[in-house]
Amino acid sequence: MTAAARCPRCAVAFEPFALDGATTLDLCPRCNGAWFDRGELAQVLGTHRDYADVDDELPPAEADAPLCPRCPGVCLVARPFTRAPGAPWLLHCPNCEGNFAKLTGLPVMRALAASQPRMRPRTPAVTHADAPPVEPPPAVEAPVEMRRYVDPDAQGYAPMTFREAVLAVPVTFAVVGFVNGSGFGRILMHGARVSLHEFGHASVAWACGNLSIPLPIGVTYTTPGRSLTMVALVLAGSLGGVWLGVKHRAPALAVATGAYGLAAMVLTWAVNERTQRMLQIAGGCGGEMVWGASLVVLAHFAMPERLAWSRFRWIALAIGACSFVSAAIFWREAAADWELIPWDAALADTGDMTHLRDDYGWNELRITQRYTRLSYVCLAAVLLAQLATVWRAWRAGGRWRATTAPPRA
Repeated sequence: MTAAARCPRCAVAFEPFALDGATTLDLCPRCNGAWFDRGELAQVLGTHRDYADVDDELPPAEADAPLCPRCPGVCLVARPFTRAPGAPWLLHCPNCEGNFAKLTGLPVMRALAASQPRMRPRTPAVTHADAPPVEPPPAVEAPVEMRRYVDPDAQGYAPMTFREAVLAVPVTFAVVGFVNGSGFGRILMHGARVSLHEFGHASVAWACGNLSIPLPIGVTYTTPGRSLTMVALVLAGSLGGVWLGVKHRAPALAVATGAYGLAAMVLTWAVNERTQRMLQIAGGCGGEMVWGASLVVLAHFAMPERLAWSRFRWIALAIGACSFVSAAIFWREAAADWELIPWDAALADTGDMTHLRDDYGWNELRITQRYTRLSYVCLAAVLLAQLATVWRAWRAGGRWRATTAPPRA
């Protein structure tokens, strides 16, 4: 493949990526499609031939068919990998017998090939006289999000499909809202809320330089006074998170940990002790929404591959949605009925809201307004993350559902 070769779908120049010592693929950075020279698709799939049980007779090329990136003036034809329903369609060159396919279709093709035990052996490759000799360009290692489609054993992050990006948040929020409407459902939501509530107390205390231990039973132990050890740990953790995010191409992790580190420096050195204490108390109910929404937002973005985020992000999405949706609904109800404000505490004489009222002058209106507005800010962050993911999935050529229709150029 020459350096000038371009994707037949997007007209974007291919970028070479080395999969192993023997295989180099030409990938489109926009749609994640790959060009496979003759025999390369079989090599990647571990089969004997590029196609399964499709007849050798090719359909005619369409009038607006894209051109082969290797053979000048030769139109590509749409050809299914196999006759099986739901089989991916590829763009095939009848001259050099190369194929263009989306990386997301490789697992499906591999599964379909496994169901074809009598696939005919591939004949030795021939060199076409009209195909100019090509020197392979220098290649770099394929990123994990592309390598995982080629290597079934590769552990990495799989971006959300277009359908997942559109439906994940609305469906999850709708289910949580429906379950939260019953008394038993609120008890189920309470577990997620209590854990993130205490983590909210502790995370603000850590950012203020205080030692704090959150317990998922409704208690957080915080020592008074600034601890230089805690300040150093927060700074080291923030810098470590930024480094891991940059190293593993997880910008969301780098941004989140970097933002927390900057906020910690401000809270530790630029905020007085009384305000720190007030923020730590308010951070409990605030943490239910902030950390819940943060889990939902992070579910849309990549994390280091060792976390197996492609699977665990759905757990994070569910936990975050349970806490955020339940807390947001509660504070909207409390804004209409101040008697719902939780003045008491489960394991203490006075609760967080009582301290905010008696020690810091937060009346009922101020309490409900601030938490309600916080819920709107968190919801806006969730919607922005979802829109960004939908946009990425759409630009990557994502479709609403798999289809057996020939792909468009």
